Amino acid sequence: MWGLSSGEWIVGALLILVVLLWVCTAPRALGFKSPPQITREIEIVIDIDAPPARVWDAIVDWEGQSEWMALTKVWVEPGALRAGVGARIEAFTGLRARKASAQGLPLLGFLDTMTVTRWEAPTRCDVLHTGSVVKGTGTFIVESRGEGTSRFRWSEVVEVPFGYLGALLWPVARVGLLGSVKFSLKALARSLQS
Repeated sequence: MWGLSSGEWIVGALLILVVLLWVCTAPRALGFKSPPQITREIEIVIDIDAPPARVWDAIVDWEGQSEWMALTKVWVEPGALRAGVGARIEAFTGLRARKASAQGLPLLGFLDTMTVTRWEAPTRCDVLHTGSVVKGTGTFIVESRGEGTSRFRWSEVVEVPFGYLGALLWPVARVGLLGSVKFSLKALARSLQS
C-alpha cells in the first residue's frame, strides 16, 4: 500500500506510537501540570416491546449480556456480589472477546471493570468504571411505556484518556461507541421480542 514495504509500515507505526506516547506523557515528565480531567457524556434510548421486569432481568444478567453486547464478554468478578450496591462486574471488549474469562484475556481489546454504586431494582443501576482504559460512570434506566412495553436508557459519563489529545480524538471514538451500543441494544430488543 502506497509503495511501502511491511518493514516500513512497522517502523512508521512504531514512530507514530512513540510520538503519541511522548505527547501524552512528556509534559508531565517535564514538570508541567496534567491537563484537567476531560469528560464527555453519551446517552442512547431504545423502546423495547417487552415488559419492564423482563428488560431489567436481561440487563442485570451480567453473563447474559455477552449474548447481545457486540464484541464483549461479561462476567461477575469471582467472589463478588452478583446484585446490589458493591457488585463487581468485568467486561472484556475486543477481538475474540468470547474467549475471555476471569482467568485469561485475548490480546486485542481492553478490560472494563465496574462496581455497582446505585441499585434501584427494577428500574435503575449505576456503575463506576474502575479500569485502566475506561473510567467514568454508567447508568441503566428502565421505564414503563404502558401495555407491556419499555424504554431503556443507557448513559455514560466517560473520562477521556490522553488529555487534550483524547478530547481531540473523542468525536471519532464517540461515533464508534454510539454505533456499538446502538447495535447491541437492537440485539437486546430483538432477543426480548422473540
